[in-house]
Amino acid sequence: MNPSQTAILYYRDGCHLCEDMAAFFYRGWPDQADRLTWVNVDDDPQLAARLGTDVPVLAVGQEIICRHLPDPEKMIRYFGPAAIPV
Repeated sequence: MNPSQTAILYYRDGCHLCEDMAAFFYRGWPDQADRLTWVNVDDDPQLAARLGTDVPVLAVGQEIICRHLPDPEKMIRYFGPAAIPV
């Protein structure tokens, strides 16, 4: 990932898949934790309508890295080698 780019985790409160995605990211790439921005889709009616129940979504810019479940291969391509095996 380009150091100037921010990763965005689109989530909903109480979503266990969202919590799992975040935990996977933080375990694998703790050195990039400051680049992860959390966006609650329910805080934006247009975003909530667009994503519906289709969360979590991890994106960099306009590109979706993974949806619903972590995709270790894609995450490694974007964020580099994981700190621990994924």
